[in-house]
Amino acid sequence: VDLCAVTYKLRERAKRIVMLLTGVGYEEADQLLRAAGGSAKVAVLMKLKGLSREEALSLLERCGRSLRRALGQCEGSD
Repeated sequence: VDLCAVTYKLRERAKRIVMLLTGVGYEEADQLLRAAGGSAKVAVLMKLKGLSREEALSLLERCGRSLRRALGQCEGSD
């Protein structure tokens, strides 16, 4: 999931990851990735936690860049 979509192939892979983890369709995954600056982790957090890009980035940093921990709000580390 630690993927920054900079090429067409990586963007398509990132969209599939976002779709799989969030249940959204292709177009929404594309929009989320654009809003997330191409970061699949940030896009997933934005959708599943209802966060802005900045909030998702901040949460990821607080959770050691771990999507799993960020989704659980860094259980055991706060």
